[in-house]
Amino acid sequence: MIGVKLDWLDFGPTKKVEYTDWVLVSLVPSLLAVLYLNFKKEKQSLLYSMIWTAISFLMEFLLAKIGYMKHHQWKIWYSIPVYFAAYIALDWFFNKVIKNRK
Repeated sequence: MIGVKLDWLDFGPTKKVEYTDWVLVSLVPSLLAVLYLNFKKEKQSLLYSMIWTAISFLMEFLLAKIGYMKHHQWKIWYSIPVYFAAYIALDWFFNKVIKNRK
């Protein structure tokens, strides 16, 4: 949505959606979510969410530095609260919906 429709960022050398873009956008967030949930500790969930937010931001920062991700109207700093909210929502969804399902 952000990359194709709104054109706030681009992946890769062209503006077209390529297979590498699809892999990056569809598989990497899913794999990060699986890792996040598998290593999560119940006691320090806020700190853990902050750490994973930093890891996700670092990955985006490195992709931007090497030139694979180009930000247009989306500032890279906007990603920090989005990542944090996503990890908090993922934690809530896992604990309230998935874990408590009978």
